[in-house]
Amino acid sequence: MNEIELGTPLQVQLEKMPDRFKSVLVGIDPGQYMIIRQPVADDAKVIFVPGKVVVIRFLHRGSVYGFQTEIISVVKVPAALLFIKYPATIEDHNLRNHKRVDCYLPSHLKLGEMTFNSRIIDLSKGGCQVAIEISEMEGISKPMDVDQQVDLSFCLPGLAGEINLEGTVKKILNDKNQIRIGLKFSEIDAKYKAKLYEFLVPAGA
Repeated sequence: MNEIELGTPLQVQLEKMPDRFKSVLVGIDPGQYMIIRQPVADDAKVIFVPGKVVVIRFLHRGSVYGFQTEIISVVKVPAALLFIKYPATIEDHNLRNHKRVDCYLPSHLKLGEMTFNSRIIDLSKGGCQVAIEISEMEGISKPMDVDQQVDLSFCLPGLAGEINLEGTVKKILNDKNQIRIGLKFSEIDAKYKAKLYEFLVPAGA
């Protein structure tokens, strides 16, 4: 926790509400409190006041972490800030339950109405890592975010037919020439699961 830098982007979610709002970490008193920018919310039902329970998520060194805490103070001057309790525990949302196999599989990743040429660079029974060239993302006004839902289609060597899977973005890494995206698969259709396992099991995954 001490390694998180000021300026780290955050996602803020009020307890029992689905929406997530963007914020930034601006201060820390370890063991006492954290200071974040108050998110901007258009919905009148979203009210950030002392006593409200919030869930905070953030990306650190390529992994997604999260914790639940409580707003302890709200400051409006000189800037709109929230003081939140320093978390007792922080959960790692990227614990892998399946061994991953390195590979190079051409694929197509669909986000909403947009489809990107991509390639799977490692694959497991529960997820994969996909690489997309930076040039594929040119002209995209809104970048991909953690926890977004995507569709992934690809073929496996030696197995007939295309595999189509739904997944959730769990991590995003920006390299010089490409973006690497960690996906966690949603429930897999039985016919696709059989093909996936047929490919992975001989490789020890």
